[in-house]
Amino acid sequence: ACLVASVVTLSFRIGAAATGILAAFPIVFTSIMLLLNLRVGGPAAAAVLANAVLGLAGFGAAVLTLHLAAVPFGSPVALILALIVSIVWNLSLHGARRRGIPV
Repeated sequence: ACLVASVVTLSFRIGAAATGILAAFPIVFTSIMLLLNLRVGGPAAAAVLANAVLGLAGFGAAVLTLHLAAVPFGSPVALILALIVSIVWNLSLHGARRRGIPV
């Protein structure tokens, strides 16, 4: 609740675009941390959070793709492109880990 209140308070000073960026990642991580800690315990929650950073980078790339493709191509195509970016990113991470490449 404090995190959300801080973001809302800052939103008047930093604008809508920066507020969206500021709000998305910390709130997602905080939600995951709280839910997993209550359900499976601290060590498992810590392991998920430690491995989620690169996954969130893929989410950021997908959102950027959606932002850049929405106006020129329209919403349906932009959403499909964002989904493809997300899937390709996560499959590449999975493949790298299976091959023993540290990511």
